[in-house]
Amino acid sequence: MTNKRTDKVFKTVKLKIWIPAFLLCGMLLCAAWGGLLNARLVYADTGMFEYSCFAMSRGADDTAMGFCWYSPGAEAYDKSIIQVARRSDMTTAQFPAVAAQTFTGTVQKVSTGEFSHKVSVFGLRRNTEYVFRLSNGDGVWSAVKTFQTGGGNGGGFSLLYASDAQTASKSDANVWQNTLEKAFAKVPGAAFLAHCGDQVDTADDESQYNFFFQPQDVFWKLPVMPLAGNNDLPDGYPDVLANEYAYHFNLPDAGLGIEPYGSVYSFEYGDAVFIVLNTEAMSGDSRRAQIEFLRETVYNSDRTWKIVMMHRPVYNAGGGIGNNVIDRRNRWVPVFDELEIDLVLQGHVHSYMRSYIMRYDEKVNEEFSGGYSVNPKGTLYMTIAGASNRQNDFADEAETGRYTAFKRTGMPMYASIEITADTLSVLAYEAGDDAVPFDAYAIQKTTPVELVDIAVASLPAKTLYEAGETFNANGLAVKAFMSDGSVVNLGASEFYVTTPNLSSPGFKLVTVTYQNRTAVFGVYVREPVVVITGKSAYDLAVEAGFTGTQAEWLASLKGESGAQGEPGEQGEPGEKGEEGAQGEPVPGGCGSVGDISGSGGLPMALLLPLAPLFVLLMLAAAVMLRRKQRA
Repeated sequence: MTNKRTDKVFKTVKLKIWIPAFLLCGMLLCAAWGGLLNARLVYADTGMFEYSCFAMSRGADDTAMGFCWYSPGAEAYDKSIIQVARRSDMTTAQFPAVAAQTFTGTVQKVSTGEFSHKVSVFGLRRNTEYVFRLSNGDGVWSAVKTFQTGGGNGGGFSLLYASDAQTASKSDANVWQNTLEKAFAKVPGAAFLAHCGDQVDTADDESQYNFFFQPQDVFWKLPVMPLAGNNDLPDGYPDVLANEYAYHFNLPDAGLGIEPYGSVYSFEYGDAVFIVLNTEAMSGDSRRAQIEFLRETVYNSDRTWKIVMMHRPVYNAGGGIGNNVIDRRNRWVPVFDELEIDLVLQGHVHSYMRSYIMRYDEKVNEEFSGGYSVNPKGTLYMTIAGASNRQNDFADEAETGRYTAFKRTGMPMYASIEITADTLSVLAYEAGDDAVPFDAYAIQKTTPVELVDIAVASLPAKTLYEAGETFNANGLAVKAFMSDGSVVNLGASEFYVTTPNLSSPGFKLVTVTYQNRTAVFGVYVREPVVVITGKSAYDLAVEAGFTGTQAEWLASLKGESGAQGEPGEQGEPGEKGEEGAQGEPVPGGCGSVGDISGSGGLPMALLLPLAPLFVLLMLAAAVMLRRKQRA
């Protein structure tokens, strides 16, 4: 029979044992659950807006941006909205909604059941600071953040270069976060991060992207320009696809149909154009499409610096140098040489290498001035150590030594690259000790003053010649016109003059040559003048066979009269003359009566019948005269 007191004690002891045990199990379960939650940790910057894995990226040029973030797969989070305003419009702590532009984008459900939100923003002003906020469509906005647009040509900037964060674990994420935070602290004004692939270790593991985006405080301030490395794509690619890379970044895709979306693209920022390649898509058609895209982008860009980003290297000091490296080198280096690419940023091998300037697979001799390699005629190739835990040893020195100028491995690394209109400078740091750079290199592109054209400033003193005379260039002056607008008077010994053939009459061209430019002018050789003395023309005619006198010879020179010409056209009528002045009136007197009896007069028989008529005429004349006198 059991003692009741003993049972009570036993039950009390059991409670004392089991209660702590339950509490311990609960704590362990919570810890385990917290570890699971860490795979999809959701940050809430305002306590209301829910998001994770935020990333912003540069658009195709200085005036565009791309935004991407995740949210829990709630029905209310069915939109992607961003509002953007100039920083100068935000005069209080409140976002300037009235002055803002609103952009909407896409929402896509991913394998975890969450939503991938993307919005692209275009038409921004260059060299301008903007404020922005995000919404999942539920009326709740994120905290206000900022970004800066590029300044176009002439706009100097800095960027950060890293690769192979390859965040497979929390430990990797912590090292990666330390590397990125130190890099951003070193260059807080960096325009973006160029990350050359292998963001994660397993392409379709969403939890590893959460590790990659663990330094969210930096990603809210620093745009990221990634590319697809071999670990960002699944085994069996391209026949097998994983879209996690595309879900997490909003990039200006090239439109070549190469998956994943955003694995081949280009963008311009400041004085540089960047072309991002997918070294996993190297089959014939995909490779040819990328080569043509590279050519087209370079040909259509007016930016000073041409920079390629790719994951698998064509020159490297770490890892192996197998046939695949040689094959890539043989296929891509001739294209880079053709397009005069300045810099190729690479990843994959988890070690740092800076090459010599290379062209046609050979080291190029460089000229240095003031710490700069001035106008190098080739391409600089770089790889960088992994940004988290993974580092590799060096390859065979016999192969890599001919192109390796500097190498280092063993620590997580990053580099800062500063670009201006005429300089490109690289500083490389170890994340563990970045007080001073362990490598530095700089290129300067000067704009050489080049000859544009030449012209004859003044002709030689002698330009008229007799046949057989020697050409004389004395007095010839030549000017050279330079690309900087200057005009140089050339000395007589600086240009070359072709000697014209003066043996025959006519106009002769003379060519002046200076470097690869020419100018021409002309001289004239006249017909010879024949002078005959001692004999007249008549004497010469007689010698030639004329037999007449000099007068007859002169007459023989005269030709026959020509036919009469046609009558000329009638001239225009002359102008009408002026009217004459009116004459003075003269009164007439009465004539005397003629003798009618004289011989030779009219017969009286004829005059008598006319007498009455004469009398009437005389009376009429008298009346008219009297009236006129009265008047």
